[in-house]
Amino acid sequence: AKAVMEAHWLRQEDIRFVWRNRSFNHFDDFLALLSSKKRKNIRAERRKIAAYGFDIGWQSAAEITDLEWRRIYALYASTYEMRGQRPYLGESCLRQWGENHSQNMLFCTARQESEILAMAFFFRDGTHLYGRHWGAARDWPGLHFELCYYRGIDYAISERLALFDAGVQGGHRLLRGFEPEISTSLHYFQDPRFAEAIRGYLDRERVAVQAQYAELLASYGLGDPRT
Repeated sequence: AKAVMEAHWLRQEDIRFVWRNRSFNHFDDFLALLSSKKRKNIRAERRKIAAYGFDIGWQSAAEITDLEWRRIYALYASTYEMRGQRPYLGESCLRQWGENHSQNMLFCTARQESEILAMAFFFRDGTHLYGRHWGAARDWPGLHFELCYYRGIDYAISERLALFDAGVQGGHRLLRGFEPEISTSLHYFQDPRFAEAIRGYLDRERVAVQAQYAELLASYGLGDPRT
């Protein structure tokens, strides 16, 4: 029975993007390792955000008020609603996470006159920062990059975290100092016929993912961290 069950577990690969802390003391230390073009682009994006006049800061889940929870969820849900989709997570789920991980669930918020106009939320442990879901009341060009990536990098540097895992997909992160990695997940299908059909698709997908991974490494002059 165990062998049958293991046969139904299927492995899927994707590409995720991570930022590595190479003992940086400041954000500028990180920028110094990037190409001149990337440095100029990031600095221009951050200047644009500064001009909006947002009050941007961090809070743990323990510091979020009931009213702020409702606002945060509405912003999170709006990201899906604008695409005609239902949110993956319910408000009760976020609140439960906040109760169970009160210090390790983090929110980066952009406010004006104390009103939360945009937010991104993350989780952390002793060495890693994991992100990120996000939402905004309207489109401020560049704000997504600031809250979801640059502030996460700032936080990882200040907290001496080794790695910021920004999740799968999103090749634009390479332009912002992130590096590609292979991400693996396991999926179980009880029906052996369905499992076998999916297995063939995943085998072909892995070949394509590995090719894309090699192309990304070559395009940005990166070495494979697995070697």
